Amino acid sequence: MIFKALPTARKPVAVHTVLTTFVQELVDWGLKNCYYAIGTLQCQMRLYADSYQSCQWLVKHETMIKDQPCFFTDHLAGYFCDKLQISEMDNLFDYFYEQVVNMDTEEMVAVADALYRTNFNLKQAADQLYFHRNTLLYKLQDYEQTLKLDIRGSMVGKFMFFLFCDLLKKTL
Repeated sequence: MIFKALPTARKPVAVHTVLTTFVQELVDWGLKNCYYAIGTLQCQMRLYADSYQSCQWLVKHETMIKDQPCFFTDHLAGYFCDKLQISEMDNLFDYFYEQVVNMDTEEMVAVADALYRTNFNLKQAADQLYFHRNTLLYKLQDYEQTLKLDIRGSMVGKFMFFLFCDLLKKTL
């Protein structure tokens, strides 16, 4: 575990860059074949335990790549999904499940995962799925019509789609 002091008055994007550069310097200095889990950023010493817990969650739940930083903040949706109880969610998503019972749910889960990994970038998600961008777009339009969600335009729609597919993944 390494605690790194960061310069004050940095923007979040700049902090990401600073920490990525720091990890690269550690690798260059010889700390190779290591996993670098970066927890939540804290400004008070008493909150470092929370950052440590974030790192522990990353190690347990996410696939990390050696010598590459893995930021907890890049996995917040997965973290929140992990905190939800499936038993509490079942009734909430019964309507959605009835709508997709005749669809290829494994493909829908793969689409949701690819969209999440690429921050809902259609081109990158299509490339990961080996789809043409328009094919992915048509599939999303079909999901939107079936589920009555605005997956491409609304953050709530994106999150509901991801939650539903995460539930499907856990129950398949």
